[in-house]
Amino acid sequence: MGLFASVAGILVIQLALVCWFDLKYGIIPNVLNISIAITGLAIGQLVAAMPALLGLLKIVSIYAFFWVVALAYRAGRGQSGLGGGDIKFLAAASAWIDLQTLPWLVLVSCVSGLAVAIFAAWRGSRLSAERRIPFGPHLALGLFAVWLATNRLGV
Repeated sequence: MGLFASVAGILVIQLALVCWFDLKYGIIPNVLNISIAITGLAIGQLVAAMPALLGLLKIVSIYAFFWVVALAYRAGRGQSGLGGGDIKFLAAASAWIDLQTLPWLVLVSCVSGLAVAIFAAWRGSRLSAERRIPFGPHLALGLFAVWLATNRLGV
């Protein structure tokens, strides 16, 4: 098995667990987010020679950015729109991709979530602002799609 398949396998297992936990319990456990961040940092250091400190700075910066976005949403709408696990996932995901591609991860995730919501509405499910939709599976799809599109493992 080559490097690409090994790394992709690790990421797929982590993302499958994110999907399962978020769909079943409505959370993305910290241990999964930490695991995604650590493996992303390790692979970035081994393959792209990215200094760990730079990777950590990126993770902290992305966490802070989305935390502010979540606070602003809560202040404007009076309810949560982005859970803490989602914020931590986005921060951890930044260890796997470049900052320039993070907006693509968010876009793919949002389009995926919107497509599921539209399909549910089409099938007769009632949508409302109070209904929580697990966003972890959509974030996982976004990370995997962006990582596949931009991988630098020589494949």
